[in-house]
Amino acid sequence: MVLSSLTKQISDRIEPRLKDVVPDINRALRKPREGTDRLDNDRLLAALNGVYLLSAVHDCRDSSALNALFDQARSQSGQTLEMHLQRNLELLRQNPADAPVGTRMEAGIKMAEIRFNPEYAETLRRARAAAERRG
Repeated sequence: MVLSSLTKQISDRIEPRLKDVVPDINRALRKPREGTDRLDNDRLLAALNGVYLLSAVHDCRDSSALNALFDQARSQSGQTLEMHLQRNLELLRQNPADAPVGTRMEAGIKMAEIRFNPEYAETLRRARAAAERRG
């Protein structure tokens, strides 16, 4: 949640600046239609800063090592959660009163809710409740 919040805050701060990059470049590099042709150092600096920002964002997006690591971790976390949830569900069916299994199952369901979606978590909660009722 902290990482998500930080990412949103950064995105919220960067987004308006990214929208200004092209207009800043136009204002900095376009010759005035009227009047004296003089450089505006503030506009040049704003345009240059915008291009640096664009480059930095591009480099972050194209970090293939990080993207590959993220994709791998996401895929493996989903597989691992499904495996453990299935195993713990089977253990609950065998012994519904097993408190540690129930606790692990609930933690796994919460992880599945975050990793997959609330609907999947609700399906798991219903399966857990059915397993507990059978016992």
